[in-house]
Amino acid sequence: MDELNPVVVAVAGAVVFAFVLILVIRAIARSIEKKRAKEVMARFVGQEVLGATSNALFFGQESRGMGQVRGNSVLVLTPEQLYCEMWSPRRRFEIPVGSITEISTPESHLGKTRFSKLLKVSYENASGRDDSCAWLIRNLDTWQGALTKLIELRDGAAGDDGGDQA
Repeated sequence: MDELNPVVVAVAGAVVFAFVLILVIRAIARSIEKKRAKEVMARFVGQEVLGATSNALFFGQESRGMGQVRGNSVLVLTPEQLYCEMWSPRRRFEIPVGSITEISTPESHLGKTRFSKLLKVSYENASGRDDSCAWLIRNLDTWQGALTKLIELRDGAAGDDGGDQA
């Protein structure tokens, strides 16, 4: 009987090890995603949630500059705000609907890209300065539509003086 080539055995072992490692990492990531989503959604009990996703890839906040790390996050939309909480580092971003100035779908943000359209929300921050955040999310059109509708409702309500219209 021929002996197995030690190089072939080593390569096969490395491939199997890498495959198992990837499966373990993915299982851990799913567990973290579920845990973080549950923690974040607990903040919104009793509130109207218009949209939520636990796997939004956060591309950063413009005012913090280009040195930020992208990261997974939970994104929640209510009639009052767009809320984002990163998995790690645990950072929160709360964008009041009243401060949103534009919704766009560029393919990059702060010099980072995944060659897919992003949800970019431009707004006036708490300091009164223009700012923006962007995410890579599934169902981009649904999120963009929901945000656009909220802005239109806000602007319509702001322009409504309560008088009769002809």
